[in-house]
Amino acid sequence: MKLSNKLVCTVSLLIFLGLGLSLYFLRFGRFFPFGESYYLLSVAGKLSGRDLVGRELGFSLIRFVYLLPAEIIPIISIVVGSFSFVFLYLVMRRLNYKPLRTFSTLFLMVCSPSIFFLFYSATAHAFCVFFIILGIYFQISERRMIYSVICFLIGILFSPVGIVSVPLSLFIYKEKGYGKRKYLLIILLAFFVHLRYLIKNLTLPIVRSNAVKVVLSDLGSRTGNGFFCIVFFLMGLYFLWKQKKRVLLFSSIVLAFFVGFYFNFLFYYISFLICWISGTGLYRFIKMRWTLKFFKRIVVGVVLFGIAFSMLTAFVGFVKSEPLQEQLDGLVWLGAHSGEDAVVLTDREKGFMIEGVANRAVVMDDLLLYTKDARERIDDLNAIFQSYSLRKTMAFLDEYNVSYIWVDREMRERIWNNEEKGLLFVLRNKIFKKEFENPFVEIYSYNPEAVEQ
Repeated sequence: MKLSNKLVCTVSLLIFLGLGLSLYFLRFGRFFPFGESYYLLSVAGKLSGRDLVGRELGFSLIRFVYLLPAEIIPIISIVVGSFSFVFLYLVMRRLNYKPLRTFSTLFLMVCSPSIFFLFYSATAHAFCVFFIILGIYFQISERRMIYSVICFLIGILFSPVGIVSVPLSLFIYKEKGYGKRKYLLIILLAFFVHLRYLIKNLTLPIVRSNAVKVVLSDLGSRTGNGFFCIVFFLMGLYFLWKQKKRVLLFSSIVLAFFVGFYFNFLFYYISFLICWISGTGLYRFIKMRWTLKFFKRIVVGVVLFGIAFSMLTAFVGFVKSEPLQEQLDGLVWLGAHSGEDAVVLTDREKGFMIEGVANRAVVMDDLLLYTKDARERIDDLNAIFQSYSLRKTMAFLDEYNVSYIWVDREMRERIWNNEEKGLLFVLRNKIFKKEFENPFVEIYSYNPEAVEQ
């Protein structure tokens, strides 16, 4: 069968839809993988409409998506992801990509754990990415600049990160030789739409992951890509560097990487650029002349299998990701038996889950970018988890008005790994009462009046 662009697009789309719908039904009842989606459920008014930790996300259009039934939201996000691939294909067709190069690029994107998780988790970034891609398509189409501007602005209304559309626009207009006046409107509108919000709410980033773990999905990163993808990305960068007129683009990519190590979620956006450049590397690799064609087929087959295997490994991880059913049982109990103003102490990685499902505030969640005192809270949490002092523990709990403490098996293994360590030891005191327990979760209430004299 002759390879064609339409065939490549169709197969890529079917693979993405197959993976997305499979994950949807395998996780039926616990639709979202562990992450920001649960926080969005709460701030959108899905459960109570309260702004749990004082970081109002009302600026974002994503809140209207999360007013829909929770069962529908992942489906909508999968559809948005599918249309994103369609418009990426149309962009490549506009750029006159050969079928093999289109295949190389789309195959790497479909097999990118970062891109798949982005669209399935239904965060604001997924919708922002879609409108950026749609804007790029209109931008490279003749006489459709106004549609491009509208798409970029809508993307920014989903997430401030949509401002990335500005340098993309500048690069595209520079490549197409348009005059400066035509893209000046994009710069001004994109800059002012969220300037007030950015100044008021964003904080300096906190480095919390090493570079390798952020980039490689094989090490468990949800913002990373597979090993083979990174290898071909480096190859693509090499070919890009050889084209001296692309020095500005090359420098921008390197800069984006360094910024991404601080703002990890930016790799959801950078992953598209990684896969695009990796597609060039994979295309050049496949087109290389080999003395033994049979050996070439074997090597190319192994490489393609390796790329797909990274996605399958990540897919299994998504299926098994939290919240587990035992955690959902604990969250339902917590929501039913605690006061609406209750604050829960837990690891920050569990924060979104408790906010979104139990609809209770937490001391700290993983949305560090919008937390003014994030570093102080992280240091306090780390200290209290390892402290043996009842006095210090009580002072911390009183400072943050904590009523309940959530501990699960994953936390025990990762933070303590010993019942005699830190907070687990302190929880034996009678001021803490075990209110809920199953094989995975324990929930304690805090009653300072019962302290031993």
